[in-house]
Amino acid sequence: MRSVVRDVCMLALLVVAGSITSAQEQEKKYDVKSGMIVFETTTMEGRIRTSGRVVVYFDDFGRRERKDTYAGGFLKESVLCDGEDAYTVLHDKKVVFKRGPAMAGTEIRFDDEIVSRGGTSGFRLLPAVTIAGYECRALEHVDGQLTMRMAGWSHLLLYREDIQPGLHWIARAAKVDLGVKLSPAMFVPPMTYEARAALF
Repeated sequence: MRSVVRDVCMLALLVVAGSITSAQEQEKKYDVKSGMIVFETTTMEGRIRTSGRVVVYFDDFGRRERKDTYAGGFLKESVLCDGEDAYTVLHDKKVVFKRGPAMAGTEIRFDDEIVSRGGTSGFRLLPAVTIAGYECRALEHVDGQLTMRMAGWSHLLLYREDIQPGLHWIARAAKVDLGVKLSPAMFVPPMTYEARAALF
């Protein structure tokens, strides 16, 4: 249930940053051609604390992306964007769900210009922070009982924090490798998995 709440928060953030997405269609999403970012995640739900790992890969300046989510040391789920379509892959069930046309890839394009666009976004600039050796701009958005903080460099999101009653979730980049060579096969679903039309 909490992961659903976090996903809803992410969707709300994408709506708020909608002006960025339209700009992306005409520009490169990132300033770097390819890379791999390893995030360490922490979820505090009441008194229960769990840790995890998320690995993000991107190529063609973000036109192709992949996000792998690990739980208990095992690859649990992947979200893929091959430049045309997006997919959700459930590895334990060996199932692929086609999500439809890839609009914004798998990740948010960090862009602190939203702070200077009339103030309607509700974001404010925070002091710079260093994440994985990169000096990042940082933003905060408060909406009622939900607080979201983000930090990034060269349009790459390297930190995300969501705080709401009973739930505190953090994803912080622990390792960033830029300019890595990635196989195109990483961004398409496994052919041996069962294909389904839609996730819902």
